Amino acid sequence: MTCDGISMIRFFAPVLLAFFMIASNAAAHDTSIEDLLTVAEDSNFESTATSAEVVEFVEACASAAPHVRKHVFGQTVEGRDMVAAVVSTEPYVPGDETDQLVSLVFANIHSGECCGKEALLMLLRELTANPDHPWLEKMVVVLVPNYNADANDRMGPNNRPGQVGPVNGMGRRENAQELDLNRDFGKLESPEARSLISLMTLCDPDITIDCHTTNGSQQQYALTYAVPVNPACSQPLRDFMRNKMMPEVTETMEQKDWLLSTTETSIRNATVG
Repeated sequence: MTCDGISMIRFFAPVLLAFFMIASNAAAHDTSIEDLLTVAEDSNFESTATSAEVVEFVEACASAAPHVRKHVFGQTVEGRDMVAAVVSTEPYVPGDETDQLVSLVFANIHSGECCGKEALLMLLRELTANPDHPWLEKMVVVLVPNYNADANDRMGPNNRPGQVGPVNGMGRRENAQELDLNRDFGKLESPEARSLISLMTLCDPDITIDCHTTNGSQQQYALTYAVPVNPACSQPLRDFMRNKMMPEVTETMEQKDWLLSTTETSIRNATVG
């Protein structure tokens, strides 16, 4: 998958539609914050944000709107702050009781897969500019754009062989301990995984989204997806995804004239997860 603007939006927008099931039309606009560009946008999608630039973007949004707050939930191996943006029309700090739904979205668990990081910053800008956004009527949104911050700053053009862009380089897969954070949810050997689990425990999210990017595989679809097949998964949840959520996503994609999505299948020689 390329990291140009069209591919990024086509990849991420249907995922959000799928999980939130809410129209994303905004009523009010703050032109000053809407003028804030991500590193990807400002470089014509030839570069991706450093960890410091991600924090700077989050801080700019938090300074621009009272319903956006920066939340530090841990430190990486090398001592970088792990930063979340908490977006809520009512006062909320992770751990607070709330009657609203709570969604947790994190990206860059594999830092070379930087599309999700940049897309979350774009989403944060939209939610910052629109305090009456329909998503915020009944939901707290917690965004973690740069989970694997140490790896993010080990940028190089060859960290993701086969991935088309960004041409100026991307982060690497492993954290500073040489651990794959997507394999550390059991042992919790990394401070990053322990911090994320603590955040999850505090937020107790109703839904969690983990953003990834396909490893340079050639696909004609804007989105590939699969419903849970693990027998331990709740049957009502599987039924909801198979019979309601995914059919609506497919219909939305057809209405927007995007290529029809398909069930995800194994890809020969592609990196899994």
